[in-house]
Amino acid sequence: MLSRGLWLALTGALFLAVSGASSGLSATATTSFAVGWNQACYIGAQQPVETALGDVAGSVQALYRIGADGALDRWFPGSPEVSTIETLSPYDSLLLLMPAPATWTQTSDEPKPDKWVMAQGWNSICYEGENKDIEEAVDGIHDQIAIIYALVPGQGWLRYVPDRPEMSNLDRLQRHQPILVLVSDPTGATWRFEGIEVELPPLTPFDAALEARAYGIRDKMAEIRGLEPHPGIQEGTITRDALEQYYEELAAEAREEMGSRLESWNVAYRLLHLIGPGDDLLELLTSFSTERLLGFYVPAEDKLALVAEELTDFDINDEMTLAHEYVHSFQDARFDLEKLGELAEEEEEAKSNTEYGATVECLMEGDAVISQIIYAEAVFGPDWYEEVSATNGDAGDSEYPPGLERYEYFPYVECAFFVVQLFFDGGWSAVNAAYEDVPTSTEQILHPEKYASHERPEELEMPDISGPLGEGWEQLDDFVFGEFDAYNYLLTSLEGQSGWDSVASEAAAGWGGGRSAVYSHDDPTRVVLHLALQWDKPSDLDEFVAAFLQVAGTTAGLWWPADLSISSVRWSGETEHGFATWQETNFVALLASNEDDLGAAVAAIGNNLDAAISPTQSVPELQTDEQ
Repeated sequence: MLSRGLWLALTGALFLAVSGASSGLSATATTSFAVGWNQACYIGAQQPVETALGDVAGSVQALYRIGADGALDRWFPGSPEVSTIETLSPYDSLLLLMPAPATWTQTSDEPKPDKWVMAQGWNSICYEGENKDIEEAVDGIHDQIAIIYALVPGQGWLRYVPDRPEMSNLDRLQRHQPILVLVSDPTGATWRFEGIEVELPPLTPFDAALEARAYGIRDKMAEIRGLEPHPGIQEGTITRDALEQYYEELAAEAREEMGSRLESWNVAYRLLHLIGPGDDLLELLTSFSTERLLGFYVPAEDKLALVAEELTDFDINDEMTLAHEYVHSFQDARFDLEKLGELAEEEEEAKSNTEYGATVECLMEGDAVISQIIYAEAVFGPDWYEEVSATNGDAGDSEYPPGLERYEYFPYVECAFFVVQLFFDGGWSAVNAAYEDVPTSTEQILHPEKYASHERPEELEMPDISGPLGEGWEQLDDFVFGEFDAYNYLLTSLEGQSGWDSVASEAAAGWGGGRSAVYSHDDPTRVVLHLALQWDKPSDLDEFVAAFLQVAGTTAGLWWPADLSISSVRWSGETEHGFATWQETNFVALLASNEDDLGAAVAAIGNNLDAAISPTQSVPELQTDEQ
């Protein structure tokens, strides 16, 4: 889903989903040891060495740790008289000698460091930033370091030397990766790991009476869902004012972190017709969350909260929200939500064509929504929806862009239909089984029969065209463009046209795979978006192209003639310049905010913009749903 670009950065890493769960950062690290010397990061709490090493303690032949003064501390099993290490501390970088292969799995609630202060000379540290190319990872300390080493078990050392690509073979850094850093700056260096880190405000615990009621809701929900309650979670409330302040701090950090890239993402979303010319993504997402968030569960902190002021009792909305969030806590206890979140991290790292960034949340929220509805039927009777509607009142017209709103509600609407299909086919056992076999794409969510048949997305690769685009260009992201993305793009572009929802839905069906890449210039208003789609059959491609040309033609103010021989088109609108070409089952489009940039992008993928057909016919009057 398009969320793998800015959507993940802002709604995943920054914001809690509406009445939903936040996956947080992984607190699990798995290290595979080879025979001989190995590097590893210890991420657990401070404790004796043997306790910290857990299952691999009996397999370690020797353990070394470089101290702050550069001296080597050591530990040998069963030899306290020659060992100088008694305990391990969070994020110690270790060197271990192994006589045989072993796997070390650690789970920890310890907060990760947001920076590492390094002295001149050698420093042994754990890298705790996001998984990224090393050039980007060291951007803030590039001029203060001489070399970085990383030990690859059985393969020797990889190294990175700034500005010396011919000497470097260490390309990427990953979270929890141990490295040796030689700092050349006499004043040392402070490595700040990027990421938006704003502490969630403390919860106000329920009083004794409300706690008893909450536990009653929990137990009833556990009985309905057939899962055990999560032991030891913290329940409470957070006020709307505290939540708004939290999001204001998140937004401020995001603006500082993203800088001009945020405006580039604004332009990219405008090219996709998802936001208007005066809209700002960060403001929109912040306002949506602060206005509509009812409650949340945070797996990384085991906290469950209602968004409420002073409470003396739960109304029906509070009870429904608690029932929903308790399901997330049950999911966490049974299926480990943070572990499931690693699927999205892994696909982003590998640039795979799956959509776990969307489908994991989809499964969780669809499950919670269906459980919540069954709870409501059982507790409040068949008229529960009328009672909820009466207490909520009329929300009025929303100024939130419809395309973004569909992304926000996708996990609660389409995913609920997906889960209810599983439930009808096999009860809660079938829903539980889906956590072991998570849907791979939004196509499988929209078409449950494709999940049942395990129809996977086609493998697609996007060439990085930032070099051919010229100086000052960079690739912001390369991500999956799924069936729901294709549907939402078409629908949003001609929002309100009579019957267009059905046209967009049918045109997006038959999706076989898709990716998109966003490129930005030093001038953040210059953006290029590269889209590649694969369709199951030529007829599926034809149906999509017919809908796509209506979108492009309406944007340009002119349409193309109904000529099936056309296979390459170009168009220009006030703020959008586009090119598309297709054959057999393949479709490629380029959208740019600048016509010259479009020409450079088309040439970069090996096509000729001048050979593409421009629209020449008048746009017919489109019928809207209001007419």
